Amino acid sequence: MSDEMMKRIELNGAELGYSTYGVENGKKALVFVHGYAMRSTGPLYEELLTRLSKRYAVYALDLRGHGASRDSWADWSFETLADDIVAFVETLRLDQPVFVGHSFGAPVGLFTEIRRPGTFSAFCLLCPGPADHRRDPVDALKFMIENGRNRDVLRPGFDGMFVRQPSPWTEATLDAVTSLDSGVHLALQAANPLFSIDDQLKDVAAPALLIRGEADPVVPPAIQHDMACKLPRCKEVVYSTEGHMLPIESALIVAREIDAFLADPPSY
Repeated sequence: MSDEMMKRIELNGAELGYSTYGVENGKKALVFVHGYAMRSTGPLYEELLTRLSKRYAVYALDLRGHGASRDSWADWSFETLADDIVAFVETLRLDQPVFVGHSFGAPVGLFTEIRRPGTFSAFCLLCPGPADHRRDPVDALKFMIENGRNRDVLRPGFDGMFVRQPSPWTEATLDAVTSLDSGVHLALQAANPLFSIDDQLKDVAAPALLIRGEADPVVPPAIQHDMACKLPRCKEVVYSTEGHMLPIESALIVAREIDAFLADPPSY
């Protein structure tokens, strides 16, 4: 469980929400960022973050426009998201924390490091979205713009992201998804043709762990594997029976992989 009620912090003209887990003196800090249209605060990732808090001081941040930060979606861009994360780390005086990101959150974290090298000491990328967002399915984003508040229309697609059916997590996912302002989807639509860090992955010096599932219906496994190959110090872990919601469905597995990786990160 989180340490206390959700907190708020004002950064870059936005009021962002975040939760903490196991924040105690002497623990290495870890910043967690959710997937697109989801949220770090609340129940979705709570099991994973609680498990990670046994060894790390966990700070679970909702990006602007998402979750507890949903009212602050103005000036939404990849650059603004990265600057928000840097300001979050600096304001809370977190000393080179570990970054853990799911799906969309993973490339946002890498872009933050590229934009401000040395912000993070290591990366744990969980079923990461593409480093080149021109690979995003445009039709899917258009569908979200048109139906982003309609739970009944969205339910089959989001339920299908879970390997284990029926999923107990679908409704909580829809709670997060339907809370987004359509302005976030429109901003992402405008940014997608322009955003790519594919050629800059080689500049990420920090060690990285990439965990993915071969049954991922959202981001093609080949795209995730390509990211792992381009990061200079990356360990790739693949589960043949897991999918895109791996950190939610199999939190114990993910927490164990992260613990093992951070205890002995690759030196190559």
